[in-house]
Amino acid sequence: MADNFLDKSKSNAHYIEFEIYNLENGHWSFGERIYKDFWNHVKEINVVFKETKPLSHDDRERLWEKFSNICNEVRVLQNRESSDRKSKSESYYEDIMELIKSSRVNTFFGFDMPDIEEMKRLGRLLREAGNKLSENKHKMIAEHKQICFNEINEIRNQHDLWWEDLKRNKENKKENYKNNARENLEKNNEKLRKATNALEKLKEHRNKTQNDIDSAWNDNFRDRAYEWLSETEEKISDIEQYIEKIEDWISEDEAKLN
Repeated sequence: MADNFLDKSKSNAHYIEFEIYNLENGHWSFGERIYKDFWNHVKEINVVFKETKPLSHDDRERLWEKFSNICNEVRVLQNRESSDRKSKSESYYEDIMELIKSSRVNTFFGFDMPDIEEMKRLGRLLREAGNKLSENKHKMIAEHKQICFNEINEIRNQHDLWWEDLKRNKENKKENYKNNARENLEKNNEKLRKATNALEKLKEHRNKTQNDIDSAWNDNFRDRAYEWLSETEEKISDIEQYIEKIEDWISEDEAKLN
């Protein structure tokens, strides 16, 4: 029975030693240790130490020391890698945040609102920040990535609002432009109607005056009628020129609406 106890103890020791060997040499991918898998395995071996019996005191002490040393070495290495990663991440983070800061639209008192060319420049800076984050995100810690991502989205929303306001203002100006053209068109059509009516009446008056001249029996009356005819002709010429201008205005307004 003592032999069975010893055999079982040695078998358990070999089993734990095999698990420690797998812990030390496993959990790697493309030359990098997968720490999450490593520490999950550590938890499993802890349970094995607690639940595996029988196990001699010497084996337990020896295996636990070996197990602890491996954990301590990996912990030191992980902390060193984490510190190095954070330091490198800090450099990328500062560069990206500087680009983000430079792409912000200044809306504070004393700053003029940017024009279209300035907004295009700010947009290029923001895209550069986004590209730099995308290219280097695997080299950055989660905190830095999240801050940069949130800031980029905030500035992008700010830019989008600026362009939406520009579009809305352009549409309003365009509508006002058309409304003015419609009003002018309506007014000019009314002017054309009145001028055309006046022209017709003047032409009727000219025809009547001409008839009066043709049938005049008095030289004095005929002379005065010629003066009236000349005045009427001048008015007809002025109105015809005025009508031409109105028709040009109407054509311009129609072109604006089309």
